[in-house]
Amino acid sequence: MITKPQAKYSEKNSTKKDTTQALLARMASVIACETLLTQFYVKQIASSY
Repeated sequence: MITKPQAKYSEKNSTKKDTTQALLARMASVIACETLLTQFYVKQIASSY
């Protein structure tokens, strides 16, 4: 999770590396959430049959 102090820090020292790491972290969290949702729905569908 990105907290506000880290966001301020990123604005002050906005280097390309920091931005890339933030984007990768956000993408990773989104993918993790989608994976969990997919597993949940697959289990629901499998149990309904």
